[in-house]
Amino acid sequence: MFGFFKNKKKELAKQIYGVFKPRIHLAQTKGVWKNHLSFGDAFINDDYLLAFFNMYINTQMKVNGIEGIEQGKMAVSIYELMDRYHLLSKEPNKVFTKGTNDAFMMYNVITDHRITSEFESNPIYKEAIKYFNSGQATKDHTFAMKMMPKDLYDADFMSNVPASFLKGNRIFEQTFVKRLNTVFKVKY
Repeated sequence: MFGFFKNKKKELAKQIYGVFKPRIHLAQTKGVWKNHLSFGDAFINDDYLLAFFNMYINTQMKVNGIEGIEQGKMAVSIYELMDRYHLLSKEPNKVFTKGTNDAFMMYNVITDHRITSEFESNPIYKEAIKYFNSGQATKDHTFAMKMMPKDLYDADFMSNVPASFLKGNRIFEQTFVKRLNTVFKVKY
């Protein structure tokens, strides 16, 4: 019985990371960071990336009924270096707070939560709505099906995904992905 729950948590950890995997892979292969740091160290040294990533991890765990000590253990299985996050969460700075808030917005838009009305004045939210309503999301999907490797882009899923997911994904790209590419100087 214990093995079943352990495997379920491992699968959830893979799913949570899977949202970030294509973009992180691109940053790892095309990005630039200080030579003395590993990619993981450079990633968690950026307050915004760390806050966004952690907020997403925590909201996904709570939705899946994982809280308390189990939540901490699961986060460690997704990324091992928690010290910097705990330090920042006790005394958050402006960048860290923005990362947390942007992840909160993205998650609530993806899940089509009623709280999304609170984001209507946010320029990133407005741009995501405009992006979706203009038909650009459909054009991007068609392009991605042709260009992306099948292991990094689930075309079947994206063909049937709810509008809220596409809007949330645009927020993800305009917040986390933009910051990731800036921090790691990714050019494509």
